[in-house]
Amino acid sequence: MRFLIASLITLATCVATSVPCQAIDWSTTRKSIVFVTASVTEPSGSTTTETGTGFIITTSGYVITANHVIGPNPNVKITVRIGSRSGEELIAYHVDAPVFSDVVLLQLPDSKGPYNPVMFHDPKALKVMDHLETGGFPLSSDFSVVDGTLSNQANPRGLWQVSIPLNYGNSGGPVFDVGGGVIGMVVGGIRGAQQVNYILPLNILSPLLNVAGLTWPPFTPSSNANAAIVVPDFSAPALPSVSELNQKGGASNCHEITVISSGFPPRYEKKTECN
Repeated sequence: MRFLIASLITLATCVATSVPCQAIDWSTTRKSIVFVTASVTEPSGSTTTETGTGFIITTSGYVITANHVIGPNPNVKITVRIGSRSGEELIAYHVDAPVFSDVVLLQLPDSKGPYNPVMFHDPKALKVMDHLETGGFPLSSDFSVVDGTLSNQANPRGLWQVSIPLNYGNSGGPVFDVGGGVIGMVVGGIRGAQQVNYILPLNILSPLLNVAGLTWPPFTPSSNANAAIVVPDFSAPALPSVSELNQKGGASNCHEITVISSGFPPRYEKKTECN
C-alpha cells in the first residue's frame, strides 16, 4: 500500500510539472556520483580530512561538488571514488570555483575515461512541494538515497529550501527531479533544525558548466516557468545599507563582503570592512 501511495504521488508530480516520469535507476545513476575526500597535511604533520559527494557532468571527467568540502587550502589532496566508498581511488584536480558561490569544478584523470555523466533537467519546471531525490555518502555510510520535497525558492544567494533529510557527507551531491534529471546541488542545512536544508539550483552552477564545455542551458528549456530564475552575480559583494555604513563611519572607506564558512553546514554571513 505504501508503494502504491508513493507511486501515485510521483505520478501526480510528473503530470503537474510536465516532467517526463520515470523511476530513477540508481544502479546506473550511482555510476555518475562520486565519494569525495579532501585532505590537508599541516606543517605539524597532522592531517585534516573532509568528505562529501560530487557528480560527473561530462564524459571527459569534469565533476561538480560543494566548495566547502574542498576548502581554501591550495595544497589540498582531492580523491574520488565512483559509486561507492570501496571503488577505485582516483586523484581529482581543482579546476575552478566562482567567487562567493559554494560550488567547485574538479577534473578526473583522462586515462580512466570515458565517464558516465548525469543528465540535466530545467529547474524552472519545478514548483513548491514537487518531489526530489538525491544520492550520496552521508556520515560513514556507503552510497545512500533519500528524498523529499521542494519547500521554497526564495532564499538569500539563490538557495532553495528542501525537506530532504541531509547529513554531513551529502554536501555536493546531485539533486534529481522525478524524471531522473539533475536540477541542482546539495549545499547543507541548519544545525538543530529538522529538515531545513538547502540546495543550489542548476542555474547557479552555470559558470562551471560553461568552463566544462557545456552550453547553457544543458537541457531543453521548460515552457512551465514556475520560478523566476536568474543567475546571481557573485563577482563582487553588494554595499551594505546606508545605516550600517553610517555606523562604520561612512561609505567612502567601507564595503561589504560575503563570508562562506568552511564547516557543515555552510553559512553565508555578511561582514562590513572599512579601510
